[in-house]
Amino acid sequence: MDGTVVTVFVTHLEVADSGSRVAQAEALTDIASRTPTPRIIMGDFNATPTHALETALMLREHNDAYALDRVLVVSRWLAAQGPFERDYLKGGHTIGVFDPSARIDYIFASLDIGVVDEIGAAGVPRSPASDHLPYVVAPKTAPQAGRQDRLSRRRTQPMRLPRLSVRASPARFARCRLRQMSAGRWLPLCRARTWRHGTRTWAGIMKTTST
Repeated sequence: MDGTVVTVFVTHLEVADSGSRVAQAEALTDIASRTPTPRIIMGDFNATPTHALETALMLREHNDAYALDRVLVVSRWLAAQGPFERDYLKGGHTIGVFDPSARIDYIFASLDIGVVDEIGAAGVPRSPASDHLPYVVAPKTAPQAGRQDRLSRRRTQPMRLPRLSVRASPARFARCRLRQMSAGRWLPLCRARTWRHGTRTWAGIMKTTST
């Protein structure tokens, strides 16, 4: 791509069990993080944007190609407050061919890959090929593209997250909530409870700041 070697990972995560999805996503990010080239992770994650744990693992080192700021929104409340609303509450649905109602398909790109800055570069065309709508992105490689090519006046900074002590089975996830930080900054927090071992782990997902 643009004369640069890019590694592409394609995945289809577990349908029924959220604990398995998180374990699979963590294994995938571990493998991808060892890749020296720019990378793209795409596929059916079987998780909507508001199910943070299944997809937040990707955001430690990757951007989401579709969102306005190319970062996943983890709270409907947060989405409704800003420019994310157009992307996650009103569009981008990939499941339900005849009446699209949710988004569970994603394309994540490493920080040195940007999305082409033109209308239609990232979107979901209405051309059903299966039980999912196709998802199309026109990427480009450029130094620091993923960090600097922003489409709005807000930016998001991926955080280095601690490893989650969540096992593939059995695991359930409790409520997610936002904890207000100083200076108007918000840090979404999710509590993961592994019932089998009786442990609880708090995992910070991301923080949003204004430019």
